[in-house]
Formats: sequence, C-alpha cells, structure tokens
Amino acid sequence: VFLDSAENYSDTATRLLLHRNTVKYRLTKAEIALGRRPGDRRLDTQLALATCDVLGSVVLTPPDGAPQLTPEAMAEAARAGFRSVINNRPDFEHGPDQPTSASIEAAAQAAGLQYAFLPVSGAYQSPQDVARCAELLRTLPRPVLMFCRSGARSSRLYALATAVD
Repeated sequence: VFLDSAENYSDTATRLLLHRNTVKYRLTKAEIALGRRPGDRRLDTQLALATCDVLGSVVLTPPDGAPQLTPEAMAEAARAGFRSVINNRPDFEHGPDQPTSASIEAAAQAAGLQYAFLPVSGAYQSPQDVARCAELLRTLPRPVLMFCRSGARSSRLYALATAVD
C-alpha cells in the first residue's frame, strides 16, 4: 500500500485505517531490517510481496537463509492460479539437497503447469539469457511464476527481458 501511495505516510495510513505515526514506525523497522528503504528496489519489493501474497509463508525468509520452492510447491502455485513456471536456478547450486529441475518439472507438469528451465548465474545474465527469457514470457501461458534462490536474479532477468520487448 505504501508503494502504491507514492510512498506517502498519510495516504498509506488512511488506506490502512492506521495512524500516520504507526505507518512511519513500521516502515522505519522495515528499513532497518532490509538495510534500505522499501522503495529503493521497488521491483524486488513488489515481487516479494506479490509472491508472499500468493504462496503464503512458504516463501518468507528466515534469518538463516531463504527457503526454496520445492516440487510440492508446484501444486500450490497451480491452485494459486499460475499457469507456467520458469526456474532460473542451476541444479545443485546450493548443494545436493536442492531439488533438481527434473523433479520440479515433473511436479509442475503433474499440477498442470507449463515448465521452462532457464538456469542463469547470480552474477551475470547474458544477452542470450535475456532474449530467451523474453521469448518464454511471450509464449508461456500467463501468469508465470519465475524463481531462483533469493528472487534477485529472477527479478533482474524479468526487468531486462520486459525492457527488451
């Protein structure tokens, strides 16, 4: 609501039926926890909030690291209305306990979802990666759930791919 209210405390308070100081206090706490203002990386913040809204607490980040989407999450994604999934996470990126693309793909297809594997580096997304992502976003049934380990590279790749089109 704060981002949709052009980062205005008073408008946000009115829309949420809260006191302006309550909104300001809570956003200050969020800034401290994030190490930045929520609007500084607006796309990342909006994608994180939308994902939490759709998938619930399964995607909330505990202090010791980000939980990962598992094959079991594909059925929940389908129930939430997603029609396609793009996995940007390379197999075994975080060790042998990480679900493989093949296991996630099988679960996605069993849930009636289209699936694409577009593994990209966390440090660099090539022009070919961006072009392939743009093609997938054009051709896969929408809405599309795109994910990686933390959401950062998927957010960047999405922003680049949609800027190309």
